[in-house]
Amino acid sequence: MHIVTLDKQKRVRIPGAKAGEVCDYEHASSGVITLTPVKKADAKKRFPRGSLKYLCTPAKNKQREEIAAGTIMGVPKGYGK
Repeated sequence: MHIVTLDKQKRVRIPGAKAGEVCDYEHASSGVITLTPVKKADAKKRFPRGSLKYLCTPAKNKQREEIAAGTIMGVPKGYGK
């Protein structure tokens, strides 16, 4: 068992911990504090360049323009009279 002491800024030095290591903090109602090291998640692969071109077609653009025409774009005519 290791005994550690908090300093004035509520910091503690944990033997064996590395600088910048991230831990999950759990405080149980019994007063027990548990620190669990968290592993860095793997980054997801990005979409390859040009793989989303199918979303930018004239037909899709026309569909977006029709949807946008049904919404308020700017100040409606007759507003504020």
